[in-house]
Amino acid sequence: MYEELTPNVKRLVIRKIALLMIPANVKDENVVATVAKAIQKPGNLRAIAREAFVWVKKAIDLVRNSPGLNSWKTESDEAIAGEILSRIDRKVPHKKARQK
Repeated sequence: MYEELTPNVKRLVIRKIALLMIPANVKDENVVATVAKAIQKPGNLRAIAREAFVWVKKAIDLVRNSPGLNSWKTESDEAIAGEILSRIDRKVPHKKARQK
């Protein structure tokens, strides 16, 4: 998958793992139980992590290889992952920010 995880790639993988483990309809008070249940089965965490790595790699490749005028063709995985995270943050504010 990746020789060495750079900070933004790592953050994007972790975010995808969280999305895979915690469905959107889970209430805040049930998050810990949901995660515990998800990792209880042997090999499940490894499978989820593998799925997240594959998704991140595909997302970065899609950005890099998109047709037309594409300024991302020569950018690093780190730069592309950073832009993806930035766009996610603009669309989905963190819960702490929403509670203020």
